Amino acid sequence: MDVIVQQALEGQYGFKLIRRIGRGGFGEVWEARTAQDVPCVLKVSLDPLDAENPVIKKELENLQLIKELAGHPHLVSLQDFWLLAGYLVTRWEYAPEGSLEDKLREYQRQGQAGIPLKTLLRYMADAAAGIDFLNSRGIVHRDIKPGNLLLFFDRVKVGDLGLAKLVGASTASHTGAGTFGYLPPEAYEGKITPSADLYALAATYVKLRTGREPFGTTPPEIIARQQQGEPILDGLTEAEKPLVLAALHPEADRRFQGGAVAWMRKLLTALRRPAVPVSPPARVALAPDPPEANVAERVAPPLSMVPRGDGIQPSSEAESLSSLPSDDILWQRVWRKVRHVPLAAITAVALWLLAHLAIRLLFHSIGRSLPPAGADQLGPVWSVAFSPDGRQVLTGSEDGTARLWHVATGREIRRFEGHTSEVLSVAFSPDGREVLTGSADTTARLWDVATGREIRRFEGHTTWVRSVAFSPDGRQVLTGSDDNTARLWDVATGREIRRFEGHTGPVRSVAFGPDGRQVLTGSYDKTVRLWDAESG
Repeated sequence: MDVIVQQALEGQYGFKLIRRIGRGGFGEVWEARTAQDVPCVLKVSLDPLDAENPVIKKELENLQLIKELAGHPHLVSLQDFWLLAGYLVTRWEYAPEGSLEDKLREYQRQGQAGIPLKTLLRYMADAAAGIDFLNSRGIVHRDIKPGNLLLFFDRVKVGDLGLAKLVGASTASHTGAGTFGYLPPEAYEGKITPSADLYALAATYVKLRTGREPFGTTPPEIIARQQQGEPILDGLTEAEKPLVLAALHPEADRRFQGGAVAWMRKLLTALRRPAVPVSPPARVALAPDPPEANVAERVAPPLSMVPRGDGIQPSSEAESLSSLPSDDILWQRVWRKVRHVPLAAITAVALWLLAHLAIRLLFHSIGRSLPPAGADQLGPVWSVAFSPDGRQVLTGSEDGTARLWHVATGREIRRFEGHTSEVLSVAFSPDGREVLTGSADTTARLWDVATGREIRRFEGHTTWVRSVAFSPDGRQVLTGSDDNTARLWDVATGREIRRFEGHTGPVRSVAFGPDGRQVLTGSYDKTVRLWDAESG
């Protein structure tokens, strides 16, 4: 890095440069911390750029478009960019767990060829959602590969968006950009096609599934296999191969059409198989189960969010474990699903189960039950809350809605709709007249209980809002997010009052002190922190 740039970053901007992560044809990549001690990644161009050059101007416009995508749950956020002494500096969200390339090496050190299928399918589903969102904006990433799929607390985000380019834009400044063996054949001729990212995702799938490069290791072999459409698929099942070949077709117009999420859904369908029946415990008499899906179906919920219009919307086709059968059957089905699954997966299922049973037990205790599952059923329920008078309950669901229920009857009273992704946290105001929701769409929203109308929106977090709370007097709300911050907002105006920064992991839980003068936050960084609400 140029000495003047380094001195300015540390002195003028207050960054602490921790270590150089890498160096490529475009620049250096550094792990750093902001002046507020927030982890980030800085990328600095190798050479100064001419800001008046039309090509450079266009690239800066593209970066602005990418910056505006910040907050998507499966895209690494570009937090800022600027020219410093002519050098381009970009600041990105920090990935605490490395990349899928790192994860593959971890499994290989344990003696496995690749990432286990059930884990890989979940990772690929996350990546597919991010890719489709980019493509829906007319942007092609152009460098999808294991090293650019980054892990954020075991969820994947598509990273290294610096090469992303608008479809149809000139490629003159990008000759050779991308990664050999993952770019489709037409890219070597300077052509950008919408299916290029799907091609690279399928190649990435092969690498992570088998541990081997999809088209070999030498340039002549890679070129020949790509032109002939003959990837190395040893280690894949016969169910997987046709879809992988369809995505890796050498001709763009004959490649799988429909996008990455649709391809993943097809792959999941191909991998389904009837489960081997398991004898139930002696005391339980079970009704016959429909054929259960294999591991592919267990990871279907991430695919329930597909890109549409202005954000991530629930898919009506999505498969999820959302039906609510009788309690004994529910327990037995969960047992069948988790008896051979790793502890982390069991934990996820248990959290899902407890959220559902919290509502079921509430209504069961008074002799009521939820409405039968159907086309309009709840998805997995992430959060529940009682109204202050105990007569109503509020639920937040993967289907993007919050719903109000009558305790005495189990009837749905009202639905709060407007979030463009799953509702992760819900809370009642102290007087019970308003409810607050936090969502994966990066917003928290205030709703009128009587009408279901959205009153106010709290915007500013750069990724999922995981936890929400009202102050004791109801005048302020507190939010916690995967962007590692908690924020205090004014209910009357929607304005951000204060930001609580210092956590190095997602803030998953927030609460006010009884007098409202202190706030408490719990984080994935394994700390609980007490803050002064007035000073931050």
